[in-house]
Amino acid sequence: MGLSISHNAFDGAYSSFYAFREAIKGFPFEMVFKKPAIVLFLRHSDCDGEIEWEVAGQLAEDLQLILDKALADYHPDHFCDRLEQFIQGCKSAFEAKENLEFA
Repeated sequence: MGLSISHNAFDGAYSSFYAFREAIKGFPFEMVFKKPAIVLFLRHSDCDGEIEWEVAGQLAEDLQLILDKALADYHPDHFCDRLEQFIQGCKSAFEAKENLEFA
């Protein structure tokens, strides 16, 4: 059993999702904790609920800045791949005007 987030944003073990969010917290404070959409994502339940599609659109934009930095600094452990997938899922939800669903 694991976590599945709609729009192919994430599908994997809860522990992988935890590690993914912890890695995001390791980026500069201004890139993470001054971005309301990222803060909402980091505080969101990891097993159920939704992130509204409008927030998913902003989250994709904010996380793209983190991905750009991660690619420039080279982050191993498939973090960039997972982040890119999550961003694409957020964009898909936004474009379809559908909430990002955690299950």
